[in-house]
Order: sequence, then structure tokens, then C-alpha cells
Amino acid sequence: MVRTTLSVILFTAVVASCGGGTDSGPGGGLLISSNQTGSWEVFIFYPQSSMVHQVTHEEPYVPEGQAFGAIVPGNDFEAVWSPDGTQIALTSDRSSDSKLYIVDTAGAEITEFAELSVGEPAWSPDGSQIAFRADFDGDVDLYLADVDGSNVRQLTRSPGEDWTPAWSPDGTLLAFASARTTTAVGREIFFGDVESGEVSGSGKAGYPTDWFSEIEDSG
Repeated sequence: MVRTTLSVILFTAVVASCGGGTDSGPGGGLLISSNQTGSWEVFIFYPQSSMVHQVTHEEPYVPEGQAFGAIVPGNDFEAVWSPDGTQIALTSDRSSDSKLYIVDTAGAEITEFAELSVGEPAWSPDGSQIAFRADFDGDVDLYLADVDGSNVRQLTRSPGEDWTPAWSPDGTLLAFASARTTTAVGREIFFGDVESGEVSGSGKAGYPTDWFSEIEDSG
């Protein structure tokens, strides 16, 4: 029997020393967002050997509408592994607006994931789609797109902001936190059907982070 469980953050935590979010890849490498170089970059940390590999090397840029001398460092963050461990999706403000990018693990090739101002990428279990949050019309909703940035479609439509998409193991649902309704302790967790777009509430507060399938002993 397979039981699907949702892992949820119900409190605020501080990631010590790494300075940002982390995600463990299939090969045992841990994705780290760190500003140890002066700007936020993505690294792969291998705990067993203590080796660190820098994936992104962002150059400073001039914010739009500012003087040429107003150079600020670009930042790469919210990095997540593709299911097969060959690519990394991340959020970057290297073009002044926060956008999604796809990069190979060597950092040799980085591709802009559609010309959209978005964040919080989440790979589908089969690696064919990416879910993300975006503010296209004055409200933060969740969207889906094929991994090449095409076929962009809106999943949620609500006056309340929707955040932190997390895929179910079978790829049929997205869990997310929403301000469309709130509980006594914060935002409510909702579930969106990827195929139909139907959304239902859980009545529970929190921010979903990941799903896993637990195999129970039938004996």
C-alpha cells in the first residue's frame, strides 16, 4: 500500500551558514544559495567529501532607469534540481527583474525560462513541466509551463496571493499556500488539480515544501 504524505513548514526557520534555500539532488549534492562571493550564487555542496562546486557566476548589472554608475550585484537563488539531476531551475535578478533560468550542473549553459517575471520554480515529477508563482496582473498566482518555457498556463485565480507550489508524487496535484483565506495562525494550504484547475482548501495553515510516497509493510 502506498501512502502519499505532504511535508509542510509550520514555523519560520533559519538556514545556518548556507545563507539560503537548499535542495538535495539525486547524486547526493546539496544545492545552496550563498552570498559568500559578494552576491547570491548557486553552489553544489557534497557533504561526504565537503567539496563545493560553484554553478552560477553572476556579473553586476545596472538597474533599469538608474545611472550607469549604479551597479548592483546580480543574485541567483531558489535553486531546485530536475528529477534526473542533470539540470537546475533557479530564480535570478541578473536582468534586474526576477526571472526563471535553467542551468546545467556544470554551470556552462544557462537558459532564460520564458520572458516572465516569476519565482519559486518546482519541477514536475516527470521533469516535463515547471510550476512557478508570478505577478502578471497585480496579483500573485501559480502558473505551469513546459520545461522549455512554452505552453504557459495559469493554474490559480484568486485575489489572495498564492505561493510555494509543491507537486504530488504522481504529478496530478499542486499543494500551495494562499492568502485567499487565512487561519488563526497564517495562510491556508490549498490543492490545485493540474489537469482541471480545480482548487480545494485543506483547512490547515502552513507552507508546503515537498511530498513523498511512504511504502507501508503489507505484512
